[in-house]
Amino acid sequence: MKFYKETNFKETPIGKTPKTWKIVKVEEVALPHKGAIKIGPFGSQIKKSEMVPKGVKVYGQENVIKNNFVIGSRYISYKKYKALKSVEIFPGDILITMMGSVGYATIFPENAEKGIMDSHLLRIQVDRQLILPIFLIQLIGCDLVKHQIKMLSRGAIMSGLNSRIVRSIRIPLPQLPEQQK
Repeated sequence: MKFYKETNFKETPIGKTPKTWKIVKVEEVALPHKGAIKIGPFGSQIKKSEMVPKGVKVYGQENVIKNNFVIGSRYISYKKYKALKSVEIFPGDILITMMGSVGYATIFPENAEKGIMDSHLLRIQVDRQLILPIFLIQLIGCDLVKHQIKMLSRGAIMSGLNSRIVRSIRIPLPQLPEQQK
């Protein structure tokens, strides 16, 4: 992470950061409700046989990696959607890839079709009184966080994240006005 205006730094568990910035875990900037940090449904909860030509869109890693929420043609029925409503994604939610290509992140856009995430994504709903979604995206993309993801990710064959790992990632947190710069 590069700092442009800051001149006074302190040593922290994640490296040097500006003295006025706090070090917090991702779970501390999430909204205070169950499901604010949530992985997609188990793969067995969305079977190929349940896919329909139109309905509620199922988003996956390809959408996040390409930052493109138009691509993809996987849909489930509204009945199935009601059973999986806990994994619905909303504009402003942060989505992170969890398997294979780990740690790609983006913000679910306002203009995207209503949808749910598949089993390879994780959703973070942040408290915007504490952190801007775009600032967290920038942090996730920096070496400071990528290193933590690499060290914490698990998987014998493929690297993988889970909600426990994401909750425990430490990030530097400036005040909101500083995040907007």
